[in-house]
Amino acid sequence: MIETIVVIGIVLAAAGLLARSFYRSAAGKKTGCGCGKGACSMAGTCHGAAGKENHSSAP
Repeated sequence: MIETIVVIGIVLAAAGLLARSFYRSAAGKKTGCGCGKGACSMAGTCHGAAGKENHSSAP
């Protein structure tokens, strides 16, 4: 009985994380570059969608 409850809990947690991932992908609120809190302004670089570095100080 307890095993069933644990399995159901794990499945619900995984389903919740999957739904959250889909929601965040669909919402697409990208105000920054996606590097994290202030990482772009500190490092001056950011990884784009293709994984290449985009230099914000480029001419």
